[in-house]
This record gives sequence, structure tokens and C-alpha cells, in this order.
Amino acid sequence: MSSPENLDDFLQLCMWDVAAGARQLFRRLPELAQHAESSALQLTLHEMASVAGMCADRLFMTGGKHSGPDNLWMAGILDDADRDTQMIDHGPLLDLAIVGAVRKALQAKLAATETARAAARALKDSSTTAALQLSQAEAEVHDRRLADLLDDLSEDAVAMGPGRTGGRKRHGVARVAAYRD
Repeated sequence: MSSPENLDDFLQLCMWDVAAGARQLFRRLPELAQHAESSALQLTLHEMASVAGMCADRLFMTGGKHSGPDNLWMAGILDDADRDTQMIDHGPLLDLAIVGAVRKALQAKLAATETARAAARALKDSSTTAALQLSQAEAEVHDRRLADLLDDLSEDAVAMGPGRTGGRKRHGVARVAAYRD
């Protein structure tokens, strides 16, 4: 898509951005789920992937465009999550890192969705506004579920005790990545 020249064009670009981000979540969350130790986290990630796939389809249909630029923020956040699976031993610490990364992805999705909703409301586009509102609600529910897992995962990490890795090593790397904002 060329540079947007008006609010209609801008909304199309926003819709593509949110839909492309959802499509990346659909494709990449199952892989992250395979690295999670917590069954609750695995279940949540698989559910999120399924919902993200439906969200992407819904937004592509509503927006009417099926091609556009990739969502670089989402790709970068999910690339960081993949790197964590290579650097952090399987177990509660990796689960915490996965939750953090996926919550960052959801926050990026929420910010993009809010921008698109503002444009749709200004254009009085009720069908697009409704589709975006549903997307936002889904992301908020999943963010809350992930946040609720943090205390249990942290307690599991404490139970590992000092000096224990709590799981098998990933690709021979025995160090823990520093916490990233």
C-alpha cells in the first residue's frame, strides 16, 4: 500500500497492521506453547492462537484488503520470544519469559487496535469499529489470563531454588537471558 492520503487509506493500513499481527500470533504461538512447561500456559497459548486466527480472518474480511506490509513490531516481539527459548532453560523461568513476551505482543496489538478504532469511529464505520472492538476485547481477556499466571509461575521459579536450572538445557546454552523491558 502506498502512503495513506486520507483517513480512509489510513484506516485500511491500520486494519492490515492489526490483522497481520494477529496472523503472526496465529502462526507462532503454537511453537512457543511447545516450549512452555506449564500446562495452563500451553493451553492459553493454543487458545490465543486459535482466536488470533479468527481475528485475522475477521479483520481481513472487514478491511477488504488481503495484502500489505508485515507487522514489524509483532515480528520483533515474537522473534525475541523465540530467542528466549534458545537462551533460557526449559522450566518456570522460560515460562515467565514467554508470558512477558506474549503480553508485550498483546500490548502492541491493543495500541494498534485503539488507533484503528479511533479512525473507524471518526469515519462512522460501525462494522469496522465493531470488529476492532471484538479484537480489543479478546486481547484484553488473554492479557488478563497471562497476568494471572505470573504469580504461580514465579512461585514455581522460587521452588527451583538457587543454583538449579529446573529443566533441560536448550541447545547447550546454560545461561539465563537478562530481563528485557
